[in-house]
Amino acid sequence: NISTLSAPLFQSTTFLEHLNLSSNQLAWLEPSLLTALASLNVLDLSANRIEQIAGGSDTFVANTRLRALNLRGNRLRELPAATLGVPALASLATLELAGNWLEGDVELAALKDASESMQWLDCSRNRIERVVCGTPAFFAVRQIRLTGNRLEAGVVCRGQLVGAVVGVRGC
Repeated sequence: NISTLSAPLFQSTTFLEHLNLSSNQLAWLEPSLLTALASLNVLDLSANRIEQIAGGSDTFVANTRLRALNLRGNRLRELPAATLGVPALASLATLELAGNWLEGDVELAALKDASESMQWLDCSRNRIERVVCGTPAFFAVRQIRLTGNRLEAGVVCRGQLVGAVVGVRGC
């Protein structure tokens, strides 16, 4: 049950490609924690107590190879645009945000730099009422899972149909 991690921990693991920190007691990430992990492809932070990802664009600045980020089962209340919408995450294909505390309108424009490579976005089991995808030709995600939300207005894509929205029944 890890509750804190400090940046020097990963300084000698620069070639690490997969990091699983799931099912711990982490409440936040030190902004410089992942900077030495330039080869990181998969980061699993699921089932922790993360309420926010502090540090803005510095958090993932060195993780340009990151393809999968799992934040499932944490306590995030909003899509952290300053952290996830950065050029460093342009290779991100899978983002798992299920089982957090996301609520109200979720603006997918927060993921603008990852939009070209994004294949799978799971926002199920949150408190989302409306999803706004952004401008036409902007958001190319292939599948979005939205089951278990409070969708009232549905998915608003400002003129663009998102590839496939799965699991909208029973929202």
